[in-house]
Amino acid sequence: MTQDKLTALHSQLTQIQKQIDALKAGGVWEPKEGENYYAITTEGDVVNIRHDGDDYDSGVISIGNVFRTKQEAEKEAKRREITWKLKKLSGGFESVSHDHGYVIIYCKLINVWKVAEADNHYFPSNIYFPTRESAQDAIAMLGDDLNYLL
Repeated sequence: MTQDKLTALHSQLTQIQKQIDALKAGGVWEPKEGENYYAITTEGDVVNIRHDGDDYDSGVISIGNVFRTKQEAEKEAKRREITWKLKKLSGGFESVSHDHGYVIIYCKLINVWKVAEADNHYFPSNIYFPTRESAQDAIAMLGDDLNYLL
Protein backbone atom coordinates (compact mmCIF):
# COMPACT_ATOMS: atom_id res chain seq x y z
CA MET A 1 0.00 0.00 0.00
CA THR A 2 1.38 3.39 -0.96
CA GLN A 3 1.82 6.23 1.47
CA ASP A 4 -0.83 8.26 -0.39
CA LYS A 5 -3.42 5.51 0.07
CA LEU A 6 -2.48 5.17 3.74
CA THR A 7 -2.88 8.90 4.25
CA ALA A 8 -6.27 8.89 2.49
CA LEU A 9 -7.51 5.94 4.58
CA HIS A 10 -6.30 7.60 7.76
CA SER A 11 -8.18 10.76 6.82
CA GLN A 12 -11.36 8.77 6.17
CA LEU A 13 -10.98 6.94 9.48
CA THR A 14 -10.53 10.26 11.29
CA GLN A 15 -13.72 11.63 9.71
CA ILE A 16 -15.68 8.51 10.65
CA GLN A 17 -14.38 8.69 14.22
CA LYS A 18 -15.45 12.35 14.43
CA GLN A 19 -18.96 11.37 13.31
CA ILE A 20 -19.07 8.57 15.89
CA ASP A 21 -17.87 10.92 18.64
CA ALA A 22 -20.45 13.57 17.66
CA LEU A 23 -23.24 11.01 17.78
CA LYS A 24 -22.11 9.72 21.17
CA ALA A 25 -21.97 13.30 22.47
CA GLY A 26 -25.44 14.05 21.11
CA GLY A 27 -23.98 16.17 18.35
CA VAL A 28 -25.86 17.17 15.27
CA TRP A 29 -25.50 15.55 11.90
CA GLU A 30 -24.55 17.57 8.85
CA PRO A 31 -24.59 16.10 5.38
CA LYS A 32 -21.37 16.15 3.42
CA GLU A 33 -21.32 17.43 -0.14
CA GLY A 34 -22.70 14.75 -2.45
CA GLU A 35 -24.82 13.13 0.28
CA ASN A 36 -28.61 13.15 0.27
CA TYR A 37 -30.60 14.59 3.15
CA TYR A 38 -34.17 15.45 3.99
CA ALA A 39 -35.45 18.95 4.73
CA ILE A 40 -38.77 20.55 5.63
CA THR A 41 -40.09 23.10 3.15
CA THR A 42 -41.85 26.31 4.10
CA GLU A 43 -45.15 24.50 3.37
CA GLY A 44 -44.23 21.75 5.84
CA ASP A 45 -43.51 19.12 3.20
CA VAL A 46 -40.53 16.80 3.49
CA VAL A 47 -38.19 16.71 0.50
CA ASN A 48 -35.12 14.63 -0.37
CA ILE A 49 -32.21 16.78 -1.51
CA ARG A 50 -28.67 16.11 -2.71
CA HIS A 51 -26.10 18.34 -1.00
CA ASP A 52 -24.52 20.29 -3.86
CA GLY A 53 -22.84 22.93 -1.74
CA ASP A 54 -25.14 25.70 -2.94
CA ASP A 55 -26.75 28.51 -0.95
CA TYR A 56 -29.89 26.45 -0.26
CA ASP A 57 -27.80 23.69 1.32
CA SER A 58 -25.89 26.22 3.42
CA GLY A 59 -29.13 27.83 4.55
CA VAL A 60 -30.92 24.68 5.68
CA ILE A 61 -27.78 23.35 7.37
CA SER A 62 -27.21 26.62 9.24
CA ILE A 63 -30.69 26.45 10.82
CA GLY A 64 -30.63 22.71 11.51
CA ASN A 65 -33.26 21.84 8.91
CA VAL A 66 -31.44 18.69 7.72
CA PHE A 67 -32.31 15.11 8.57
CA ARG A 68 -30.79 11.74 7.74
CA THR A 69 -34.11 9.98 7.25
CA LYS A 70 -37.55 10.86 5.95
CA GLN A 71 -39.03 9.63 9.24
CA GLU A 72 -36.89 12.06 11.29
CA ALA A 73 -37.95 14.95 9.06
CA GLU A 74 -41.64 13.99 9.16
CA LYS A 75 -41.58 13.76 12.96
CA GLU A 76 -39.95 17.20 13.21
CA ALA A 77 -42.45 18.70 10.76
CA LYS A 78 -45.29 17.36 12.90
CA ARG A 79 -43.59 18.65 16.09
CA ARG A 80 -43.38 22.12 14.56
CA GLU A 81 -47.04 21.97 13.53
CA ILE A 82 -48.15 20.97 17.05
CA THR A 83 -45.97 23.67 18.62
CA TRP A 84 -47.57 26.28 16.34
CA LYS A 85 -51.06 25.07 17.24
CA LEU A 86 -50.23 25.30 20.95
CA LYS A 87 -48.99 28.87 20.50
CA LYS A 88 -52.21 29.79 18.73
CA LEU A 89 -54.34 28.10 21.40
CA SER A 90 -52.46 29.99 24.13
CA GLY A 91 -53.56 33.24 22.52
CA GLY A 92 -49.97 34.49 22.58
CA PHE A 93 -50.04 34.66 26.38
CA GLU A 94 -46.69 35.61 27.92
CA SER A 95 -45.89 34.83 31.53
CA VAL A 96 -44.14 38.15 32.07
CA SER A 97 -43.72 37.99 35.84
CA HIS A 98 -42.98 34.23 35.77
CA ASP A 99 -45.30 33.71 38.73
CA HIS A 100 -48.57 33.17 36.92
CA GLY A 101 -49.82 31.24 33.97
CA TYR A 102 -50.03 27.55 33.18
CA VAL A 103 -47.96 25.14 31.13
CA ILE A 104 -48.64 21.75 29.63
CA ILE A 105 -46.33 19.04 30.92
CA TYR A 106 -45.94 15.33 30.30
CA CYS A 107 -45.93 13.12 33.38
CA LYS A 108 -43.75 10.11 32.53
CA LEU A 109 -44.80 8.15 35.61
CA ILE A 110 -48.41 7.86 34.50
CA ASN A 111 -47.99 8.64 30.77
CA VAL A 112 -50.38 11.56 30.67
CA TRP A 113 -50.36 15.22 29.64
CA LYS A 114 -51.22 17.54 32.52
CA VAL A 115 -51.54 21.23 33.32
CA ALA A 116 -49.16 22.74 35.84
CA GLU A 117 -48.92 26.21 37.35
CA ALA A 118 -45.94 28.10 36.03
CA ASP A 119 -45.10 29.30 39.57
CA ASN A 120 -41.67 30.89 39.63
CA HIS A 121 -40.22 28.67 36.91
CA TYR A 122 -39.57 30.12 33.51
CA PHE A 123 -38.28 28.16 30.55
CA PRO A 124 -37.95 30.05 27.27
CA SER A 125 -39.23 27.09 25.26
CA ASN A 126 -42.45 26.73 27.29
CA ILE A 127 -45.76 27.86 25.91
CA TYR A 128 -47.77 29.58 28.63
CA PHE A 129 -51.56 29.68 28.94
CA PRO A 130 -53.51 32.35 30.82
CA THR A 131 -55.83 29.90 32.58
CA ARG A 132 -55.83 26.27 33.65
CA GLU A 133 -58.94 25.76 31.53
CA SER A 134 -57.33 27.09 28.36
CA ALA A 135 -54.39 24.71 28.82
CA GLN A 136 -56.76 21.79 29.47
CA ASP A 137 -58.72 22.71 26.34
CA ALA A 138 -55.48 22.60 24.33
CA ILE A 139 -54.72 19.10 25.66
CA ALA A 140 -58.23 17.97 24.75
CA MET A 141 -58.06 19.49 21.26
CA LEU A 142 -54.62 18.14 20.34
CA GLY A 143 -54.92 14.78 22.10
CA ASP A 144 -52.36 12.18 21.07
CA ASP A 145 -50.75 14.64 18.65
CA LEU A 146 -49.03 16.14 21.70
CA ASN A 147 -46.84 13.02 21.75
CA TYR A 148 -44.93 14.45 18.77
CA LEU A 149 -43.41 16.86 21.29
CA LEU A 150 -41.72 14.02 23.16
